[in-house]
Amino acid sequence: MRYTNAFVFVAVAMVLLYGCVPAVDETNSQENKTDPTIVPEPATPIPDNTTIYFCKDYCSFVQGGENDKLEYNQSDKSFFCTCSDYSGELAAKTEITPRDLKLYGQKKVWWENMPITYQIMNEDECGDYEVGQINRALEKIEEAADGIVKFAEVDQDANIELSCEFIKDCYSKKIDIRKEEGIIYESEEICSHAAGTAQITKLEGFKIKKAKVTLIGLDGFSETSGNGASGFYIGSCGHTTVEVHEILHTFGFGHTNNSQSVMYHQTELVPYTIQKEGACIGSDRIIDQEIIDELLFVYG
Repeated sequence: MRYTNAFVFVAVAMVLLYGCVPAVDETNSQENKTDPTIVPEPATPIPDNTTIYFCKDYCSFVQGGENDKLEYNQSDKSFFCTCSDYSGELAAKTEITPRDLKLYGQKKVWWENMPITYQIMNEDECGDYEVGQINRALEKIEEAADGIVKFAEVDQDANIELSCEFIKDCYSKKIDIRKEEGIIYESEEICSHAAGTAQITKLEGFKIKKAKVTLIGLDGFSETSGNGASGFYIGSCGHTTVEVHEILHTFGFGHTNNSQSVMYHQTELVPYTIQKEGACIGSDRIIDQEIIDELLFVYG
């Protein structure tokens, strides 16, 4: 009997020990499992320093862009820079592309949209000759850049506004008739003057939005008096050097000391008399290969 009782005691103890373990809750077990149909939200990438500085510098050029904020668009997998004023009102917003960062790293500025629109503001005053020169200059830039850079004429709200002005009392012509010698002396003089000016008038961040170009001709010729050659032709040899030079300024190109370059710093000065026959041969300046390479890099 003692052995039997001991066996029963052990059996009861085992039942008490193991039988009291709670059964597994199937409901809780299912809830703890990951639903394979739910795709976890991807983590937002951390912007690098170049992206951060791009946004800060971009907003510093935007009117009312006191505050900058980076946002990430998961669908486009790209960062956006938002600029707002102190009240939180949106001033500007732009996508930051790899191209933007590359150009930013090289301290470039560039036209935001292509084609670049232009308008000749006072076409009648410019006259047929200078309107033709402007259009030829635009075509030269397009051809040099293999058509990657394009221009389109519009009637309003153009990216580049071109206009014509005329300088007075700059040209003089003297005739000295010496009867006793049977010789007639003619002399002509043109004052030193800027043949054109250019200015980027709206720069949002590093993106050029607006620019103005002014071409300067001589008063007293066909456009202003109806007589003689064009006031833009005199002293220019008929080249489009001035027009190309000024338009390239609106792309951010500066002057150079290379006398063969279209961006030579004295290109805008015309301190010469009317050219004699043959004097203009070989005097045209071409668009530099360095400028062409940069246009292809920035807009290609």
